[in-house]
Amino acid sequence: MNKSIPMLLLALICSECNQAPKESSTQSQMEASTETIKTETSKPEIEVTNEQIAKAAVSALFYQPVNIMTVRTSGDIVFVSYKRPDDGQKFDFKIQVRNKSINWGSSDGRWRNSALDEKLSYSIDGQELIITTTYDDRSKTVERFKINEL
Repeated sequence: MNKSIPMLLLALICSECNQAPKESSTQSQMEASTETIKTETSKPEIEVTNEQIAKAAVSALFYQPVNIMTVRTSGDIVFVSYKRPDDGQKFDFKIQVRNKSINWGSSDGRWRNSALDEKLSYSIDGQELIITTTYDDRSKTVERFKINEL
């Protein structure tokens, strides 16, 4: 009788080992299905212009609606202007888009590119433009814009 208990335990352990791969296989199949669903439902990315990126960047920095902004381009620099609705004060900025980063400054001032200045970057997620502002303390804000509304 003493010999049958270890054999019984060994049989139980082996049967548990045989079931674990089946669960893992099922889980892998579920993950593959989920991945397929994500791919099928993902929205195609659309082109975005430097002017659209510039308007979104200024909106993210200064919390103003993009529909009050005007843009003009000179070379690779985009100038964004708006009049603040509250008091009519006019603001002008210069924006330069390079790769996925956005450099900015007031149109008659310095470029905001020192170590203590916030860093802006962008990405595209389907029909949305995402502006990420990273501060010198490494905190971040993220703003999403519908590309067709820029």
